[in-house]
Order: sequence, then C-alpha cells, then structure tokens
Amino acid sequence: MRYWIIVCLIIGCFSEGFAQNKYWILFQDKGDMNTLCPEEILSTSSLLRRERQEIPFDVHDYPIYGPYLDSLKSLAITPIIRSRWLNGVSARLTRFQLDELGKKTFVRQLVPVATSLFSQTRREAQGLKQMESDYKTQLTMLGLDALHAGGFTGKGVTIAILDNGFLAVDTLSAFAHLYERNGVVGTRDFVENDADAIGPCRGSCKHGTGVLSLLAARVPGGLIGAAPDADYLLIRTENDTAELRQEEDAWLAGAEWADSMGADVIVSSLNYRKFDIGQGSYTSADFDGNTALVTIAADIAASKGITVVVSAGNGGSRGIDAPADGDSVIAVGAVDEMRNYSNFSGVGPSADGRVKPDLAAMGELTYRLTTQGEIRQGNGTSYACPLIAGLAACLLQASEGIASNSALYDALIRSADHFSQPNNELGYGIPNGIEAFSLLTGRTLSPFPSLSAHQIRIYSDLTSGEINIAIQNERDAFTLTSTLVDMLGRSLFTQQHTIPPGFHRLTLSPSINRGIYTLNLLETGGLSLISQKVMIH
Repeated sequence: MRYWIIVCLIIGCFSEGFAQNKYWILFQDKGDMNTLCPEEILSTSSLLRRERQEIPFDVHDYPIYGPYLDSLKSLAITPIIRSRWLNGVSARLTRFQLDELGKKTFVRQLVPVATSLFSQTRREAQGLKQMESDYKTQLTMLGLDALHAGGFTGKGVTIAILDNGFLAVDTLSAFAHLYERNGVVGTRDFVENDADAIGPCRGSCKHGTGVLSLLAARVPGGLIGAAPDADYLLIRTENDTAELRQEEDAWLAGAEWADSMGADVIVSSLNYRKFDIGQGSYTSADFDGNTALVTIAADIAASKGITVVVSAGNGGSRGIDAPADGDSVIAVGAVDEMRNYSNFSGVGPSADGRVKPDLAAMGELTYRLTTQGEIRQGNGTSYACPLIAGLAACLLQASEGIASNSALYDALIRSADHFSQPNNELGYGIPNGIEAFSLLTGRTLSPFPSLSAHQIRIYSDLTSGEINIAIQNERDAFTLTSTLVDMLGRSLFTQQHTIPPGFHRLTLSPSINRGIYTLNLLETGGLSLISQKVMIH
C-alpha cells in the first residue's frame, strides 16, 4: 500500500468544521536512522517473525526521531499516542502551539482530529437467547476438535487481543492455566495509559474477557477455547463509554506494541463507523481499504507478517465496518450452528468491490464466559472473530512457525465451503481446519484422532450428511445400538453394530431432513455409552 500518501489524504479528510484541539503531528522523516540497530527497537520474537517471512526491517520500524520529540517538549506539548508507523504523534494543542508548529520545517502536516465527551451506547449486539446447543459445535464446525486432538492448540504462538478490557481474567478459574505457565505475556491499556488492562476501568471492560474465553478458556467438562495453549497479549484500546476518533489512535498504538512484542496474530472484535456528535462519522463509501485510520493500521500490521483477524461488524445489510475493509486482514462474518448466515452480520463487498467478509464462523448463540465465570450464549461477529483467530494460531503451530500470513490466508480461504463461489454474506465461507492443515503443511490430519481405551468420538460429515463414529474397544465384543432422536424425542433412525476388540470406524447414513438431532449410543443390555447432539446438513 502507498501508506504515507494514503495516510495524509485519509486522516486529512476528517472534518475541520468542528471546534477541535486534538491533532496528529506528522513528521518529515525519521532523522538519522543509522544510530539504531533492529535489536534495540523490536523484541527478538518480533525480529524472528520478520526473518521467517523474509520481511525486511524498514523505515516504519524505526522510532520517531528524538530531537523532534524534544522540540515538542520545548513547546510544552505532551504526546498522547506515538506512532512509528505513521511517523507522528497525537496531542492536544493550543492556538499558540499550532502556530509555532506551523513554522517547524520537520513538521510535514498538522491534521485535526475531533474529540467529544458525548457518550453513546455500545453497538455490540449481545443477546442472551436460550436455546439448546452443544458448545462444541463452534469448534467442530471449523475442525478445531481434530486439530486439538492432533496436538495443535496454539502452543508457541502469540496472540494479541485488542478490546475494551479484560475484567476478572486473573481471578477466573477458566484462565488459571494461563497464569500457571505465564501465558499472559503482557498487558497494556492505551485508553487510560497504564499497564493494567485487566482491572476495573471506566466502562464495562468485560467484552475482552468474553473474547479471550473463546480463545483460551479451559472449563473441565465445559467450554474449551480455540487456542488454549497460545500465549496472550491483552491490550485495551476501546473506551466503551463514548465513541471517539481517538479510539482509532489507541488501536494503532496497540497494534504497534503488539508488533514490537512479537505477536503472530492480532484479533480485534472492534468496529468503527459512527462516532459521537462532533467526531465526523465514516460513510459506506469510506470502507475502500484506504480511508479509515484503523484500516490503514491493520494493513500495516499485516505487512509486518502478523495475521490480523477482525470482525465484520453487526450492521447486517448496512455493510461492513472498519477495519474489516482492509485488503490484508481477515474479516469474519457470523453464522448460526446450522451454518446459516446470521442476519446481523455485516455484508460486503468493500466499497471498491472486493470480497468481504473473508470467512465466517459461529457468531450466533455462541458460548463464551462472563466475568462471573458463567458460560452464556451471545450474538455478534465479535464471537465469530476469535474462533477464526484461534484456528489460525493452531495452523501456525502446525506449520512450525514457517508459514507466512499470506500462505495461511490462502490455506484458510481455499479450505472454505464457498471458495469457488464467494458471496456478500459469508465471503469464502466457513473454513475447514483439517483441509487447511493439509494445504498449509502437506501433511494429513485424521478427523479420527487416536482414542484411549473405551473412548468414543462422533463427527458429522457436513458434505455427505453422514455421521462417523470412532470407537476404541479394549474389552470383549459387544453390540452397539445407535439411535437418532429429534428435538421432540421421536426416534427417527436406529442401527445396530457388532464391535469386536480394537479400533473401529462406523458410518451412519440416515435419510432424514437437515437439522439438529441427538445421537444415543447404547451397548448390550441398554447401558448408555454416550448421548451427543449432531447436525445433519
């Protein structure tokens, strides 16, 4: 992308008709960059990510030139956000400071940014409808159960979450395993400018907790995250008491920090379109991949080798929101447990006609954790987004850190169920983790993981409508009776099998309508072995 030209044009499009005192101060250059070496600027893991993907260390990576910052200090200007990517700082300026900066030859541009104290209710839709559903569906839909069983749980991958706060994460038992292994490798709050993104803050500060639970929770007999063994950077960039332009600034700062800390994946379930009065909102025409500041920041992050996964937004037919329009990000739409489009999920294409969203995952009645430790259901592309990010982390682990973010994107897209015929609701569709694994690594991942003694695994084949059963029997032969029951308790299909000792695979081919059913497996004498919900597609 033509970052510098675009940034000047884009940020400059913010309306100047409002009374403003916050500005971006953009500098002409980075001064003498030869005085610094890469090891002094970025973490070892960040440099290794660049090396693996053959991404050169460039001008975007160097910090802002110190003497320029000293000149700001001499004018009593205190930077709010410092961006090495944009080569500038944001700050609140008096008329005198504006006039003085206008005389400085090292200042390339002064760009006004609106501020406001008006508050607005958060856009995120989080209805808590109650409906029977197996929480595992959100994992099996993407093939994450097979990846986990194969030992690919995100280990060795660093995921940065940009959200509105992570209240109670350090006290909930579902995340205890993270702290036991030092899996939370860093936290930052770019709203209140401190290192605590977990404690109480202005606003609800709860949304990030739910997002993290979809990625990292371990609840025995309950919710399991998509990448429970990954390492996490928890970054607060969102102030949910208001909708301000400076949240985009905070997002930019959070992404730069994630890059410097060696993040492999950035996941953000935040969207930007409408701002408070006096801020200057975006229109649908602005979502062309080259206008919104947060979109530019997301694309720059991707250019550094980071896989950036964002939600498509909950505007339905109104369209996608920034930064989902980025040409280098994975924008995620939502489906229900039957793989049907959720009508709140933002539809594409982007303003310049590109396929958006890119992928889809379960974002309707999705199971996640509350700050009280309860497993509840919620709606929103916010919940589909971390599932795809977790899948990406597991695949990165499987590639042993070699895969570039473009290779990962290609594998995910090609594995998706609408790859040959993308549409405006789901993009390329729902990815298949098992197929993406093969495309990325050249190896085969069995949908039937190895089982311990007397263990049973059930898998629905969404292409053929068949149900596959894997059984490890380490005792005498027995008769297995399989029965499919509908939601009214009516038996629709029954079949018997003789199961000798050893490992066996069974296939059921019920000729019944698509829907959710309960599969009951009984052994000789009517003793129940397992009862599990399955989906016939």
